[in-house]
Amino acid sequence: AGFTPVGAPNDFTVTNLTEAGIGSTEAASTFNALTWSGTGSNRSLTGVGFQPDFAWIKCTSDAAGHRLFDSVRGSQKSLRPHTDDEEDTTSQYGYVSAFNSDGVTLTNGSHGSHPAGDTNHSGRDYVGWFLKAGGTASSNSDGYLTSSVSANSNGSFSIVSWTSDGHSGLRSIGHGLGKEPDMVIVKNRSATSNSGKWQVYFSAYSNKVSDYMFLNEEDAVVTSGAAIWGTTSSTFSFRQSSLFDNGEAGIAYCFANTEGLLKVGSYAGSGSTVSVTTGFTPKFVMTKCHDVSGQEWVLKDSARGTDKLLI
Repeated sequence: AGFTPVGAPNDFTVTNLTEAGIGSTEAASTFNALTWSGTGSNRSLTGVGFQPDFAWIKCTSDAAGHRLFDSVRGSQKSLRPHTDDEEDTTSQYGYVSAFNSDGVTLTNGSHGSHPAGDTNHSGRDYVGWFLKAGGTASSNSDGYLTSSVSANSNGSFSIVSWTSDGHSGLRSIGHGLGKEPDMVIVKNRSATSNSGKWQVYFSAYSNKVSDYMFLNEEDAVVTSGAAIWGTTSSTFSFRQSSLFDNGEAGIAYCFANTEGLLKVGSYAGSGSTVSVTTGFTPKFVMTKCHDVSGQEWVLKDSARGTDKLLI
């Protein structure tokens, strides 16, 4: 689906990004990137090529924010990766109301002037990044906390939800990948603890037990004085006190390196064009400089070519 390196400068360039094919039928039925022009009305967006379980939508012609939707949390429930907001269940600016066999249904919200502003507003352009997990979530008891998990069959991506028990130390949670995750993005859906920050784990950290970054901030890697993370082939663990109070709901998006499909890694910037070997032509590239603060997360995709978006 893409390459998610750590340590990239903001002027990071990927050559041949416009080559959409990544060499396997399985990969093509796991991830896709689409662009569309808004119509201002409810619509069935098609062309994804499979039934997605995750949709990340961003308006590219206006300042409207990022929106994340997934089949585990359910339709109309969105999260904003550029903010610490709690889960939005009103979606007044438009939302994904269904995950269909070849795309999603985009439904207008309740706002009078911009009812489809974040997903399908007339006169605006959009990009969407779509991932397949495993459909309807299943109960998972691999970890200390029971989770609901939707994981795809190739073990590259899963969506995990659970409820915190308020314990201050590490708690393990089943992720369903069948192998250790290389990237985990964790969010408190209730967003009442610790400002609702998005906490990110990478296996490429110098200290993958205690290092972390925030998806909604430009800070460099933070190193905790105590263990923050732990990963096995069946669970990930994190220190709940950094994000959650008792009874608050969590969501995690888990990614694992998969040959020909997905690669998470790191590289050193050179100040000019950097070539990074992934083993396939990526459709999506997400980068972040991890050792200097004030550097945004940078998103590029095959649907838009070399243009970049920032979180």
